[in-house]
Amino acid sequence: MNIVFVEGLVFAVLQFKSQEKWESLYLSDNRISGAVPNWVWKKSLRELYLSDNSLSSLDQFSLNHSSTSSQASLSTPICTLSRLSTLDASYNKLSGPIPSCLGNISTLQYLDLQKINFNGSIPDFAKAEQLDTLQLNDNK
Repeated sequence: MNIVFVEGLVFAVLQFKSQEKWESLYLSDNRISGAVPNWVWKKSLRELYLSDNSLSSLDQFSLNHSSTSSQASLSTPICTLSRLSTLDASYNKLSGPIPSCLGNISTLQYLDLQKINFNGSIPDFAKAEQLDTLQLNDNK
C-alpha cells in the first residue's frame, strides 16, 4: 500500500506528482489554494484528506479523449474514483453544489464536507451503501 503524508510543506507535494498510484493521500493543513490539481486523482486512491486548506474547487475538469470517438468530453475527476472510501475536504473555501457523483461511489464510507460553502440540495447517497459517516454541517 502506498501512503503519502504531506503536512506543512507545500513544496514537498511536487515530488509526488509523478507517482503512478497511491491508495492514501494526506494533504491536510497546508496552504493549498485553487482547484484540486489533476495529478491527485489516481484511480487507485482510497483515502483523500484535503481538510484545512484554501481549496476553491473539487470540480476541476479534465479533458478525456475516447479511443472510439474523435470527440473529447469533460469529466469531473472525483467522479472516476471507484475505490474511494474516505474523502475529507472540510474547512476549505469550496462553494456551489455538492458534486452529485459522490452519491454514486459505492465504496464511500466517510465523507466530511463540513464548514465549507456548499449550497443547494444534498445528493442522493442511495448507491453509497457503505457510507456510515456523512458530515455536512455548517454549510449554506
